[in-house]
Amino acid sequence: IRGVAYQWVPVFGASGLGTYWDAEAKKCSLNQCYCTVGGTTLEGTTGTDCPQHGLMNCDSCCKVGDRETCANLNCALADKKNNPSAGMKTCTMPRCDPTDEKDVKICCLDKNAGREFSLEISTKDKWLCGTDGDVYAKLVGLGSGSRGGTGMVSGPWRRLDSGGNDFESGDRD
Repeated sequence: IRGVAYQWVPVFGASGLGTYWDAEAKKCSLNQCYCTVGGTTLEGTTGTDCPQHGLMNCDSCCKVGDRETCANLNCALADKKNNPSAGMKTCTMPRCDPTDEKDVKICCLDKNAGREFSLEISTKDKWLCGTDGDVYAKLVGLGSGSRGGTGMVSGPWRRLDSGGNDFESGDRD
């Protein structure tokens, strides 16, 4: 049998995703990302959570525990309002940034969005306007999206009041 000498050829990610070839150690190692927190560089995510070995302060570089939560983001600085259900979600970097589109998308809502509304119905004090029947209303408006919305949206009809001589002529309820 004749021996053939093969040159050592490193194969990037030979052991799978989230690894790099460590030429010094001559082996595949886990990717290691880094994160700057308060002026100090910390080891961040590793393996498949780190997109490329050695990256610093990328979107997925910081460990979740090293990132601020949405409760620390002042969405008003982005002309939005804070999303109450996003309070414990984390921003992409150690500090939440109102100029970072990704943080704003995670943490904020359109400032004109609302969940509760007051509706006042009045009837003219003429011509016996009014009703003894059930009164219903629904909200109709533009959907979310860029300026002008994504089209008309409509909520369900909601019963505001049941019949019983509630909306008499000239009433305001």
